Amino acid sequence: MTLAQAQSGSGMAVDLLLLLMAAGIASLLLGRLKLSAIPGYLIAGVLLGAMRTPTSDIGSIQQIAVVLLMFGIGLNLDRDAITRGAGAIIALGLGSTILMMAFATPTAMLFGLHWTAAIAIAMAVAQTSTAVVLRTLQARRELETSWGRVSFGVLIVQDLLTIGMLALIPVLARVASAGATDEAASQVSVWHGAGQVAASIAIITGFILLSTLILPRLLTIAAQVSTEVMLVISAAVALAAAAVTGAVGMSPALGAFIAGFVLAGTPVRFELAGQLAPLRDLFMAVFFTAVGLGVDLAALASDAWIVAIGAVLVALIKIISMAIAAWGLGASIHITAMTSIVLFQTGEFSLVVVNVAAAEGLLSPRQESVFIGLTALLLIATPGVIGVAQPVSNKLSKVLPTAPWLAQSSLRMSSRQPLPEDGDDAADTPQFLRDHVVIAGFGPVGRAVADKLHVAGVPYSIVELNPTTVMKQRRLGRAAFYGDAANEEVLRSAGIEHARCVVMAIPDDAAMLRAVRLARQMAPRAMIVARAFATSRGLAARGLGATHVVIEELVTAEAMAAQVLTRLAAMNPVPETPQPPTGAPS
Repeated sequence: MTLAQAQSGSGMAVDLLLLLMAAGIASLLLGRLKLSAIPGYLIAGVLLGAMRTPTSDIGSIQQIAVVLLMFGIGLNLDRDAITRGAGAIIALGLGSTILMMAFATPTAMLFGLHWTAAIAIAMAVAQTSTAVVLRTLQARRELETSWGRVSFGVLIVQDLLTIGMLALIPVLARVASAGATDEAASQVSVWHGAGQVAASIAIITGFILLSTLILPRLLTIAAQVSTEVMLVISAAVALAAAAVTGAVGMSPALGAFIAGFVLAGTPVRFELAGQLAPLRDLFMAVFFTAVGLGVDLAALASDAWIVAIGAVLVALIKIISMAIAAWGLGASIHITAMTSIVLFQTGEFSLVVVNVAAAEGLLSPRQESVFIGLTALLLIATPGVIGVAQPVSNKLSKVLPTAPWLAQSSLRMSSRQPLPEDGDDAADTPQFLRDHVVIAGFGPVGRAVADKLHVAGVPYSIVELNPTTVMKQRRLGRAAFYGDAANEEVLRSAGIEHARCVVMAIPDDAAMLRAVRLARQMAPRAMIVARAFATSRGLAARGLGATHVVIEELVTAEAMAAQVLTRLAAMNPVPETPQPPTGAPS
C-alpha cells in the first residue's frame, strides 16, 4: 500500500467517524425533543460542513449509503399491502402524484428553473417520507386506522413510482444539455434518450424476471446453510443490481431498490428485513448526514426566505393535490383530510431524486441546498402537524360535504376492495392473524401444539428457522413465516401484535429468552407460554414476561419416575405388609 492510499483510507475513516458522531449527537438531541432523527441528520451534516470542508471520499461514502438504503427500503415494501385494495390505492397514489407534479412544475419554473429542472423538482415534491410517517403513526398507534392504511398504501405506490422517476432523470439531463446548444440536437437527444431508457427498462425487466425465478430457490438453499450466507448473497444481489443499472446509464440506487423489491417476494423476506434493519438505519443516518454535508450554509442562509416560502408552497401543493384525488375517488371527508395532512412533507426519496438530479447536472448546488433546507423544515414539522390532524379533520367533516358520487363511485363499484371506510380498522388484517396463537419453533413440540389447536379450531401462525419446513407448511395452506423469533420483523409478520397467545417452542434457551423479551414488548397483553430446559432459564423467562413456563428437566423427571413406578408395579407387585397377630404388641 502506498503512502497516498494510506492517507486516502485514513481520510475516509475520519470522514465516516465525523458523520456518525454528528448523526449520533443530532439524534440524541432530537430524541429528547420527541422529534424525528432524520431532519437532525440533515442539520448535523450542514453544521459539520460549515466547520470542515468535506473530502472527495464523502461522495463514495454517500453512494454506498444510498445504494444500501434503497435496498433496505425496497426489501421492506409489503407486496400484500399493494395487492389489497390495489385498484383504489393505486388510483389514489398515481392520481395524487400526477396532480402534485402538475402543480409543482410551473411553480418551480416561477422561481427561474428550466422546465427540465422543474420536472425533476416536481418529482421530488411528489415523494413523501415513508420512514418518518410510518414511525410517527406507529408511535401514535394509528397505523391500523382506516386513514393510516390508506396513507401506507399511497406511500408504497409513491415508492414504486420512484423507479420511473430515477429512470427519467438521465433523459431530462440529456435534453437540458442538448437544448442549451441546439434545438435540433435537443430533439435528437430526446429520441436517443427515450430509446436508451426503453433499452434500459428492457434489461432491468429481464433482470427482475430472472431474479424472480432464481432468487427464492437460491436464498432458501442459503438459509439452510446459515443466516450469514443468506445475508452475504442478498448483499451481493443488491450490489449486482446497482452495477447493472449503472452500466445501462441509470442510477445505481434504482437497481438496489429493485433488488430489494424482488427479495421482498421471497420466503426469507422478514428475516432479511429484520437482520438488515440496524444496517438500514445506520446507512440512513450516513446518507442524510452526507447530504447535509454538501450544503453551503452561507448560501442557504442568504436563501432563507426562499426555503421558508418553498416549504409552505410544497406543503400546500401536496395537501391540495392529495385532497382533490382522495375526495374525487370517493373517500370520506375524514379519510381525505387525515391522509392529506399526514402526507404533506417531502422525504428520503425526495432527497435521493434531487441528489441524482444534481449529479446529472440538472440542478445547481444552490438549488439542491434550498430543497434540502425546505425538506428539513417539513420533516421537523411532521410530528406536530400529524398531532393536530385529528381535530382539524373532525371540524372539516362537520362543514364540508362528501363527494356527491360517493355511493355510485365507479372506483367503488369496480374495485374488489375500495378505499377503507371510517371505523373499518380491521378490514385489511387477515382473520388468521387476529386473536390467534403464534407458535415459535415448529419441531416436535410445536407440531404437537399445532395439532391440538387445529382440533380445537383455534387459528395459529408459525415462525420457524427451517426454510424447508416453512415452504411445506405454506403449501398446506398454513400461515408460516421464515425467521428467528427474536427478530421484530418476523414476529410482526406473524401477527404478534394481534395474538391472544404466543407459544415459545424453541429448543434453545438463549434464543427463547431473547424471543420472550421481544414478544412481551410487542404484545403486552398476550399470554406467553415458553419451554425451558433448565429451571434457572425458566425463572429467567418468567422474569422477562412469560406467563407460563414448562421446564423440561422437571417434566422429564416426573414422566420418568411415573414410568419407572408403573413398570415396576407391573413386573413385581408389591406384597401386602403382614399384619401382626391380634393382641400382639405392635
